[in-house]
Amino acid sequence: MLTFLPLVAEEVTKLFLMYRHGARTTLYPNPRDQDYFYCDTKTLISITGANNYVASVFDVMNPQLGNCSLGEIIHAGYVQLENLALYMKQKYPSFESDLQTAYLRASFIDRSLASLKAFLDMFNSTNYDIHVADDGLDSMQINSCGYYDKYVDYVLQDEESHKYDAQLNNLKKILNYTDAEPFEWYMARDEFESRLFLQMPLPAGVTREMYEMTEEMSNTQMKLEYCNGDSEKLTKFLKIHSGLFINDELIKHLNSNEKLIVYSGHSESVVPLIKIISNDYDCKNAEFAAFVEIKIINDHGIEYTEAEYNGKQVILNACGQKRCTKTDFEAHLLKYALNDAERNEMCNGPL
Repeated sequence: MLTFLPLVAEEVTKLFLMYRHGARTTLYPNPRDQDYFYCDTKTLISITGANNYVASVFDVMNPQLGNCSLGEIIHAGYVQLENLALYMKQKYPSFESDLQTAYLRASFIDRSLASLKAFLDMFNSTNYDIHVADDGLDSMQINSCGYYDKYVDYVLQDEESHKYDAQLNNLKKILNYTDAEPFEWYMARDEFESRLFLQMPLPAGVTREMYEMTEEMSNTQMKLEYCNGDSEKLTKFLKIHSGLFINDELIKHLNSNEKLIVYSGHSESVVPLIKIISNDYDCKNAEFAAFVEIKIINDHGIEYTEAEYNGKQVILNACGQKRCTKTDFEAHLLKYALNDAERNEMCNGPL
């Protein structure tokens, strides 16, 4: 007598989410002419007393210690991440009940850690584990690296990146940066976006043409850095950006018990990762709350991987298809993984 086993429908067994933090409104003195915060941030400092940078980040576990909630501090950026969490909650309804298996990780920058609070608030969870690295020990951040600096200088020699240099210098003066302070197009772009999110006018002297120029030129810089034709130099650049993160975080959690893994980072965290995963990256700056979504799918006992960028499914470099086996996907990531010694050697190497 034959026995027929019921077919098991495919199931998303693990979700990775890396997003850029929300608009850097009042967590950062930005706009720069607004040198105060809307809330008493000092009373929101962690009371653990630990003698390191983590002790000075906002206490996401106890958001009501001050005279406002942490969500209010980041204002529009909070809403952006709350909306992203709502999108994920509706897309993966089972993950809300399984949030006790979540792993949440932020870079050491306050606005990235605070963005996790917005995501968690939408899931209404009190059961989670948050990790943040110390300044200088954060695999999601680029620290001192000679190759990184040489590569950026190399690609930005392109005349396309310099066609509005005079306007950039003018913007630097309008936004009250000193001559000694670094200033790039994306910094102006972020400031203007923050103002618009706060329903504030652009600074006096900034025209609509200038505002649109910041978008064009910040995208130009990302295109030159991540979509140029020098594959050998670009591969090293991507490894330096994401190699430690892949080695220390992503590979580990591909094989962990957590069902939901959330990383809150920066444009410089999101863009290299999606570029490594897929050539479908659009060569533009990652906007506030831009996200990379990686899911592990069990299809009749075989594990596969799919990925999306800002909600659009991408073709994976691991196999040239929209769905690869988890084994192939992990093998592709390992090509970019670096340990500390390997990264230091690459940073100190020639261009």
